[in-house]
Amino acid sequence: MKQNFTQKQTHKQTLNLSLSMKKSLDILSAPQEKLYQQIKVIADKNPYISYTPSIDMDLYMNEALSHKVTLSEELYLQLHVCKEKYDKHIAEYIIESLDENGFFTLSISESSKHLNVSVPEFKNTLKVIQSFEPIGVAAKDSFDSIILQLQYQNLDDCVDIFQNYSEYLIKNDLKSIAKKKGYSIEEIQSYIEDIRLCNPFPCEQYITRKVENIIPDLIVNIEDNNLVLSTNELGNIILDESLNEENIKNKVLKTYFKEALFFIDSLSKRNKTLLLLANELFQIQKSYFLFHDELQTCTLAMIAKNTGFHESTVSRTLSNKYYSFQNEVFPIKNLFVSSTTSGDSKDSIVKAVHDFIKNEDPSNPLRDIDLVDKLNEIGLSASRRTIAKYRMQLRIPNSKDRIKK
Repeated sequence: MKQNFTQKQTHKQTLNLSLSMKKSLDILSAPQEKLYQQIKVIADKNPYISYTPSIDMDLYMNEALSHKVTLSEELYLQLHVCKEKYDKHIAEYIIESLDENGFFTLSISESSKHLNVSVPEFKNTLKVIQSFEPIGVAAKDSFDSIILQLQYQNLDDCVDIFQNYSEYLIKNDLKSIAKKKGYSIEEIQSYIEDIRLCNPFPCEQYITRKVENIIPDLIVNIEDNNLVLSTNELGNIILDESLNEENIKNKVLKTYFKEALFFIDSLSKRNKTLLLLANELFQIQKSYFLFHDELQTCTLAMIAKNTGFHESTVSRTLSNKYYSFQNEVFPIKNLFVSSTTSGDSKDSIVKAVHDFIKNEDPSNPLRDIDLVDKLNEIGLSASRRTIAKYRMQLRIPNSKDRIKK
């Protein structure tokens, strides 16, 4: 076969981050706790920078907001004294993969492939973890967690009713369950009471990870019916200006001087960018703070478009940042609200649904389709399925179960 070699020129745009650019981006994206550590390191080694913290930061950083034992610590402690046969590698994988509710939601088959173990091996170790306190840990979801708790108590009839008659349980149709099971209504009521004693979220007493003190990046105040934002300064950073780059002869000292200038300049740019982007975000959500209105639809793309920054810069600047308002600290990310397919704010719809149900006639509660009409009357749009989803997230039963005669 004859081979032909040809040359072809192509144009390709690439962006290579210099070391200084990377450092600048690190400062921009760093939360206050990490920024404090960076300032300390540079101030300790750089002769041209002096740093005076605004408070005793070391003491503040070392104070834990919570002394609760984490869920993983509790499980590792039980694993250490466990006499059942288990695979240590699998057990650690399961514990570290639990979500914020203590559930193991990953695929067992995919997890087995990832660890290069058989499915039966994985299930065996999972079963061991599920036997630990609190009973119901490492379940797939809250439904599965309740089943584990009932099985632990050897309540087989309760398991059967909960698993196979959930449709009747939702409708509170005890007669049909009693008829199918061949039990009396009183016996079924007793089983249901046992089911109700189970906790769908048994790990709520534990924190999922160690909580550290959070230093807010922004301070938000209300002055004359306006929001006033300011950066939360970590202290005074002073550059020794008795010298300048021209009269520093030593190369090492000149490098330190340039580093000091760069770091202080990057800190200034960080605060300016943070304030500019945050001001845009907080103006959009102004009514939420002033009048307790619902949050408006707001996305990273909207902030980027309104300020002229790239969306990645907005994300890097506002991610993992917090603000202080009325002596409480909140993540800035909570102010971003996606819209529904109709373009309405999810927060608006959820709040409206909650208010409608709160003020409904108890003897004739609103159906989901009625809530759709109610929303339309106030200029909001959502499908019946969306209403049902939000209602479940609010843990509000359906209209039949809300009837009070």
